[in-house]
Amino acid sequence: MARHILFVISVLLLVSCPSETFDLHNLVATDRKTPVMVGFKLYANRIASVDFDEPVVLLEAISGDRRLRCGKNLSRLQNIDLERVLEAGVEERLSFTVENAQGNTSRFSIPVTGINLDQAHALITELGTKGTKTSPDRIELHITKDGSTAGLCVADAIIGLDDHRFHLPDLDVKKNDIIVISWDHGTPGGTRIEQDGLYRIYHLDAGSGRTLQGNNGVVILYSHINGGGKIMDALPYNSRDAVMSDGFGNEKSRLSVLRLFEDGQWEGGTVESDEVTTSRVIARYWPYQDSNTKDDFYITAARNSTFGRRNTNVIYNP
Repeated sequence: MARHILFVISVLLLVSCPSETFDLHNLVATDRKTPVMVGFKLYANRIASVDFDEPVVLLEAISGDRRLRCGKNLSRLQNIDLERVLEAGVEERLSFTVENAQGNTSRFSIPVTGINLDQAHALITELGTKGTKTSPDRIELHITKDGSTAGLCVADAIIGLDDHRFHLPDLDVKKNDIIVISWDHGTPGGTRIEQDGLYRIYHLDAGSGRTLQGNNGVVILYSHINGGGKIMDALPYNSRDAVMSDGFGNEKSRLSVLRLFEDGQWEGGTVESDEVTTSRVIARYWPYQDSNTKDDFYITAARNSTFGRRNTNVIYNP
């Protein structure tokens, strides 16, 4: 009997308060999810095309110190006019706020870099990760196609997880030229250009405040860093006994190598770095091939690093 009376009272409450019931339903059903950016491209070095996971309206956009005009169309794809053409290799910070149909907003800030349409191509041909103050961590690039280096960027992880990235200056390079980058200390002998027969050797400073990972890391060469960036070459390396992060030693390495797998820039295991020392480095076999596997690389014998010269294939035998 008591249960029956309670049921009748509940029905009367629902009948007498329809508006409150409707408002409660709407409150529960309200979409509180904020928009998520899923893609980004730069066209003609001026139009930033940003893709979202749902239709949004662009509320505000700022590039550098310029407030940009915003259209009010509701769309998953928003095209933002930077209102000037970016020079090749020049990076600018683009910040923007969007709102979805439910009134939820998200704010983003991303680097936008002018794309070089006459860009040189390069391979990572040598890497020293256990340097000293007088012999710093170094990265060697071998030019495989004439062009300009504007836009080329070297990073110690995928963009977003990197501790440091180095944008190469605009150099007019030729095939077989060599670029040697000192990562964390000044270049021995200073920043300079040497002529060696028919090719040039460029010695540059990356200006990093931190050394490269000694045993478990990755060096990535980007042609540009718009969006997630476009990878030109990479060299992932790990210790055989690394156990953390699925054997990659740390999350930065693991996520970076997964990105290399997804982009088709690496296959199989990483280069084993256990034998690397101050005088033994990772080098690419001459003549240089790019199979995107560890088979392209070897550990040099002691004092057989060849930064600035062609690799000699003198291999360390324990």
